[in-house]
Amino acid sequence: MCWHTVLIAVGVASGISRLVGLNTKERRTIVIEVGMQNAAQAIAVASSPFIFNDGRIAIPAIIYALLMNVVLLTYVGMIKKVKGER
Repeated sequence: MCWHTVLIAVGVASGISRLVGLNTKERRTIVIEVGMQNAAQAIAVASSPFIFNDGRIAIPAIIYALLMNVVLLTYVGMIKKVKGER
């Protein structure tokens, strides 16, 4: 289930940035930022003592954050490979 969430977040970010006419670099930046901010926000909300006050609730958010890092590193690696960069 987490993989679907990660891929949906990245896909929606990419799609909306295309719809508004952003250039390639801006789209890539949006995709990376959306992924990282969603992960950080989920962990912050889940572990907040003012909201849930239970660290176990943060486990799905932490898993999401780990998966998002894998997806984003893969994404950046694919971009570099296509561009022929090191």
